[in-house]
Amino acid sequence: MLFNSVDFFIFLIAVCALVFTIPSNWRKYFLLSASYFFYAYWDAKFLSLILLSTLVDFFCGLEIEKSSSRSHKKKLLTLSLIINLGILSCFKYFDFFASSLIVALNSLGLNLTHDSLGIILPVGISFYTFQTLSYTIDVYRGNARAENNLFNFALYVCYFPQLVAGPIERPDRLLPQLKSKIQFNLDNFLAGSELILIGLVRKVVFADILAQHVDYVFLNPAARDSMEIISGVIFFSFQIYYDFAGYSLIAIGVSRLFGINLMTNFKTPYFSKGFKDFWSRWHISLSTWFRDYLYIPLGGSKDKSLLTFRNIAIVFCLSGLWHGADWKFVLWGAIHGGLVIFEHFLTKLNIKTPKFLDPLFILLTFLLTSLAWVPFRSKSIEQALLVYEKLMSITLGYKWITETFINGFLLIVILFLYEYLDRKTQYFKELYKLDYKVRVGIFFVSLFLLILMGVDDGSVFIYFQF
Repeated sequence: MLFNSVDFFIFLIAVCALVFTIPSNWRKYFLLSASYFFYAYWDAKFLSLILLSTLVDFFCGLEIEKSSSRSHKKKLLTLSLIINLGILSCFKYFDFFASSLIVALNSLGLNLTHDSLGIILPVGISFYTFQTLSYTIDVYRGNARAENNLFNFALYVCYFPQLVAGPIERPDRLLPQLKSKIQFNLDNFLAGSELILIGLVRKVVFADILAQHVDYVFLNPAARDSMEIISGVIFFSFQIYYDFAGYSLIAIGVSRLFGINLMTNFKTPYFSKGFKDFWSRWHISLSTWFRDYLYIPLGGSKDKSLLTFRNIAIVFCLSGLWHGADWKFVLWGAIHGGLVIFEHFLTKLNIKTPKFLDPLFILLTFLLTSLAWVPFRSKSIEQALLVYEKLMSITLGYKWITETFINGFLLIVILFLYEYLDRKTQYFKELYKLDYKVRVGIFFVSLFLLILMGVDDGSVFIYFQF
């Protein structure tokens, strides 16, 4: 099992207490051991997968840099891709593709059956696979130097603050920081603690309060009226944002304790003026990964419109599949791909819109993004279609005005105001620049919210399943 919140903070306190008391030359090795222990606490046997990816990509990186033959470099990169994507495909997609193939063949008149192998999905495998692949690809392209110290590279692959749910870091950003000596710095430690606390509030207060109404609606959408469905869809948009952005902030905060800076993963995405803008603000480490390692190699938007549309469709459908081995995630990705393609088509018309219409575009982007979240949250495509059907038949009533709805609605109003104020200043990402009195105030308000309103239901972060 994964660490629960109490176990995690006991683990974190122990790591901090030890890492800053042992000799500085040993600190990164201790962090490596702590990272392996962190992952092994869930299931020790899956450490072998991380170790295999680490060894393969470490030696492939060294050989790619040494080799003067372009074809040999390409063979080594291909080996890395086959092994890493092969492991990911086997554990995450084998049952999905096998069952989908059986369904397709049966539709042609065959009578085949398939028993699921019940393969357990290793936690975080999608994240660390993409992180280690970015290393070999960057070395192959000449954008990064091969790391010649196995321990440094192993820590890059399994660094525990972002191991199970990102952000997905690039080697040129994270590796140099991990190679530097880890020193205690009071400012970093205080800023990191504040970010952890705010991230926790986002998860166990904001996201988990909203989850109560969302779970009620999606448990049996057939029994809910249209107003309940509408509220559930809107609430989920905020729930998944604060759940995932909360984890990202905790990861950034934990890393800051050690003086290591992780990339920002979210920038007030629900104030986006369009879908290209949305994907430059949402899960930035993943969207930029697909842009740099798939979209641009496919040709990006340099070619004719039809090829650009093809590239966008491929990227978003694969992005959906990255999130889960289920056609509902492919549908979610296809919807976003379709919206981006339509927006791209409109930009070709060079239509100038007045600035006072920006709030309208922000609202429209949010509403369409919320509708796109439906298959992501639904149990199946069939349930997603049922939800869409309910949304098309508006019926007025008062059954949906429950206590959980009122609590969630008031919370969303507060969150909207916070996001509005934070959309340019990014206060909580640069706490160390604020006056200490403001920081103390934020700390105690966050602590008060956590104690008074925190939901202790044992729920894990949504993105842990990916």
